[in-house]
Amino acid sequence: MEFVTAVAAQAAPGSAVATFAAQQARSLPASRDRGRLLSALLSVAFRDVAPDWLLKVAVDQALTGADEHWIGPDIDLAATALTHPDCEVNFRDDALQQCTDGQLANLGAACRPATLTAAVAVELRRRSPDPMPMTRQLLDQPTPAQKVLSTERLADLVFDVAFELLPTHPHPDRDDNADFESWHAHFRDRRSA
Repeated sequence: MEFVTAVAAQAAPGSAVATFAAQQARSLPASRDRGRLLSALLSVAFRDVAPDWLLKVAVDQALTGADEHWIGPDIDLAATALTHPDCEVNFRDDALQQCTDGQLANLGAACRPATLTAAVAVELRRRSPDPMPMTRQLLDQPTPAQKVLSTERLADLVFDVAFELLPTHPHPDRDDNADFESWHAHFRDRRSA
C-alpha cells in the first residue's frame, strides 16, 4: 500500500494513476494506510476537483477511525475533505453533526480554514442553542460548549460561541411546595458547582 500511496502523491489530476489509486482507496477497508492514501489523493491529484464519493469515503474513514481526542492524520483528513472546493455545505453540516463534541472542537482549531471553523460554530450553536443554568450534574456531564472549550487553540469564532454558551449562574427559583432547608441546600449545591 505504501507504493500506491507514494505514486498517488505524485499523480497528475485526471491521470490513469490517480483514477487507479482512487479506486483502490474506495475498495480498501478503513485503516491507517487507507487514510494516508486518501490524504495523498486529496492533496495532489484531487486537490481541485474530487468526486462526491471520494470526499464521503475520506470523511467516513476519519469519523470511524477517530476517537474522542481525534488528533493526528484522521482529523487532518477530515478537515481536508470538509474544506475541499467540491464539498457541499449540506454534506459538511451532516458530517459535523456526526462528530462527538471533542471531534467538533478539534475541527474548530485555530489552524483550520475559516469556512470549516464557521461551520463548527454553527454546529455548536445547534447543539446548545441557549446557555443552561449551572448544576452539579454539568460537572460530570458537561455541555458541548464546556467540552469544546477544553481544547487548546480554538479559532476565535469557535471560542466566542462556546464562551457565550457556557452555563450561567444557577437559578434560585424555589418550588412553593419545597421546604426552605431542602431548597437552600439544593441551591448551595448548584452554586458551588
